[in-house]
Amino acid sequence: MQCISKLTISLFLALLLAACGGGSGGDDGNDFIDTDSDTIEDSVDNCPNDPNEDQLNLDGDSEGDVCDLDDDNDTIEDAFDNCPIDPNLDQADFDIDGIGDVCDPDDDNDGVLDIDDIDSDNDGLIEIGTLEELDWMRNDLTGQTLNDGQGSVMMDGCLGNICNGYELTADLDFDTNGDGVMDEADEFFNAGAGWLPIGDVTGTFQANFNGNGFSISNLFINRPDLDTETGGEDIGLLGLVDGTFSPVEITDVVIEGDLTNVLGAVRVGALVGVARQDVTISDSSIDGVVMGEAFTGGLIGVALLNVDIRDSIASGSVMGADETGGLLGSATEGVVISNSSASSSVTGLFDTGGLVGIAILDVAISDSRASGAVTGDNNRVGGLVGGASTNVTISNSSASGAVMGDEFVGGLVGIAQSSSIEFSFAANSVTGISDVGAFVGISDNTTYQSNHFASDINGALDTVGDDFGTDTGIDTDITGATLAQLQAVTM
Repeated sequence: MQCISKLTISLFLALLLAACGGGSGGDDGNDFIDTDSDTIEDSVDNCPNDPNEDQLNLDGDSEGDVCDLDDDNDTIEDAFDNCPIDPNLDQADFDIDGIGDVCDPDDDNDGVLDIDDIDSDNDGLIEIGTLEELDWMRNDLTGQTLNDGQGSVMMDGCLGNICNGYELTADLDFDTNGDGVMDEADEFFNAGAGWLPIGDVTGTFQANFNGNGFSISNLFINRPDLDTETGGEDIGLLGLVDGTFSPVEITDVVIEGDLTNVLGAVRVGALVGVARQDVTISDSSIDGVVMGEAFTGGLIGVALLNVDIRDSIASGSVMGADETGGLLGSATEGVVISNSSASSSVTGLFDTGGLVGIAILDVAISDSRASGAVTGDNNRVGGLVGGASTNVTISNSSASGAVMGDEFVGGLVGIAQSSSIEFSFAANSVTGISDVGAFVGISDNTTYQSNHFASDINGALDTVGDDFGTDTGIDTDITGATLAQLQAVTM
């Protein structure tokens, strides 16, 4: 009886274990297998062989962070990734400290956290990323600090505690609400006066400025001569730029947008009203409307005393009275313009040119072009330059926009005095009343070499409207070619 009891009990226990899924297994699906003992069953554990009770999974893939060889899912294994939890396929590391830029709190390794660093790339230029910060530039015209004008003056991060200018780090748009209209709803509308130029006779802008190719869209300035803050003088994004104390460089600035409209009275340009004494302006452009009364240019109003303008472009329209040019209104004494162009339509009275209104005293223009229509309602009107006087050199340059004026009207230059023009051409129609020339309107003591004009459309015109018999090369070095031939020339 005792043996039967034990057998009965054993069978009962075996049946009980089987019913409860005990023993070495079972096929009823109720097994709880937890290989890493983190209380998460293997079938739902994103790292079944590595304990991770929190189940963290940064990149949202099927593997938890503790067992994922590529936590940020950027195809670079964590062991070799300089930012293992921030995707950065390019592995950029500006300061070469082993920490990628996207996760490095101090990108330039200067001991100043990026959040407090006004020059995070250590190039000596303070970063400007908003219109508000752009406006702050007027509070330090030398570019040594970022000054909000309200008592906060930031200077941390400048290499050697020295910065000497500003640079854009983002696109900026003066149509701040994006409704396609400039009105009181936009910041910096200023009751219709628009942007207040930075730098004037009371305090000139003396800092470097690099746009880095970012766009400044829909610049709006409405500052006529009655404007109480400026009197309409020195009008532009930057008003008066001065390199007298230290050379200034303005580069890679792009001004564009359908609402771009700049109006002033005297010395008006979308980028700079006046640039004087050792200023370089390069790789910059304007596409918009610019209007003034005297010394008006699409990009720059006035350049004087050793100003270098190169690789720059103007398009849109320019309207003025005296000294009006598609790119530059007036160039005086030591100005160099190279590899630049204007396609703007230009309208003025005296000294009106497709590229430059008037150039006086040691000005050099090379490898440059004007293609917009030029209309001068009085005299000294040229497809490229309205008036050129006293050692002005024009070389490898051209004009292709139609030219209309009253007196001293030329396909390339309206009036040329004591200057030289070489390897240049005018591929345009020319219309005027008196002293009208297919190439130059009136010439005095000027030298010509290897130049051309469109003979098939200006054949009835003299090459030079009038001259004083003191020139060299008028008959031999200004020759006709067909418009098609001239338009096929690559400058």
